[in-house]
Amino acid sequence: EYHHISLEIKKELRPKPYDRVVAASLDNIGVVYQYKKDYRKALEYHQEALTIRLETLPENHQEQAASHVNVAEVYDILEDYSLALSHAQKGLSIYRANFDDSDQYVSMVKELILM
Repeated sequence: EYHHISLEIKKELRPKPYDRVVAASLDNIGVVYQYKKDYRKALEYHQEALTIRLETLPENHQEQAASHVNVAEVYDILEDYSLALSHAQKGLSIYRANFDDSDQYVSMVKELILM
């Protein structure tokens, strides 16, 4: 509930297009719904965060990668493996543009893809 209140305050203070602060709140709410096992609701919030990050951040920004990975994880849970793989590969590509292959983020996404 507090995450929702925080999100509304941030949206009021930051006019559209929303920025990374709002996207971070949306991702946090998505994670809460994942813990509650409401995966459809989690997906909605993660996708909204991804949309904001794609619209407002420079291409290949690592926060876009994080959003792709969050979406991929939910699709994986929902057993929509083609969409999970697509988002995981996009996330991996962005992480590789920012980090070397030994980085923890690159390794994490590689594991998700192999699962």
